[in-house]
Amino acid sequence: MRRSIFPLLISVLAFLWEPTSGLASDRVSGLVRTPACDPPQTLRFEVETMTERGTTGFTQGLEFKGGYLYESTGSYKGSTKLNRIEMNGAVAPLKDHGRDVFGEGLTILNGKVYQLTWKDGKAFIYDEKGRLETTVPYGFEGWGLSNDGESLISSDGSDKLRFHDPRNLGAVSRTLRVRDDKGPLSKLNELEYVKGRIYANVYRQEDPNQIVRIDPKTGCVEAKADLNALIQQLPKKYRLAINDPNSVLNGIAYDEATNSFYITGKNWPIIIKGKMRAGPLRPLPAGGDSGRATGGGFISPDSLGGRNIPEGRD
Repeated sequence: MRRSIFPLLISVLAFLWEPTSGLASDRVSGLVRTPACDPPQTLRFEVETMTERGTTGFTQGLEFKGGYLYESTGSYKGSTKLNRIEMNGAVAPLKDHGRDVFGEGLTILNGKVYQLTWKDGKAFIYDEKGRLETTVPYGFEGWGLSNDGESLISSDGSDKLRFHDPRNLGAVSRTLRVRDDKGPLSKLNELEYVKGRIYANVYRQEDPNQIVRIDPKTGCVEAKADLNALIQQLPKKYRLAINDPNSVLNGIAYDEATNSFYITGKNWPIIIKGKMRAGPLRPLPAGGDSGRATGGGFISPDSLGGRNIPEGRD
């Protein structure tokens, strides 16, 4: 009996087609041709203020809302909490889960606060006052979390970003593969969606303290900020406080009203507010006090916020 090859052809085409955003759509002779990403532009972070925290936390998620920072912490040397942080650095725990779970990414959408866990298979949903409304199953490893106003966007430590239905975190509408001009970029961690782009911390102990900006349509890394210079030029007492290979940069929040970013790290004693600017780091002026310099320039005495960090003291 002669059978049509049409169904077989459809099956082969379906197998070759990958519904994953950011990968190739051009296939020749069964080979995948991934459109190349341009080399990422350089970003610098210009510091506006530094604020000392009342208490530290192992920051896994950070978001600005209504004049406060909301923070998710992991239970490394502490407990998993949902914190609300005032602009003067005062930290108010809204929910403390202890060490039963390991908290991860956090985002706020439509009046709900979403908090992931690392390998505990669950996520927490609160109101903005921190009252736990429900605990839902989460079938992925939790790392970072953000939203684009409609979907929740998560990372899992790989090169993948997933877009979830906020009413059902198990429903993934698409998966974005992230890469730069050298190939896939893994270890994507804390996330923040800003003006149609995704900013992500990259968790690499061998190359720490990087923030990348991702095009959510193509998955290409458009720009990159290396904040190691900023960290090395913090006052000495802060450098000593974060002298731990686990105390890497992890926490990006954005205030749309001022176009300012807030950044911090795991068990950091400070939160830094500033602007992301295009262009290379500024060279240190000759004779300048390198203890007061940052990757984006120098901190003037009037720019020091929060607990009024004294000028000229480490």
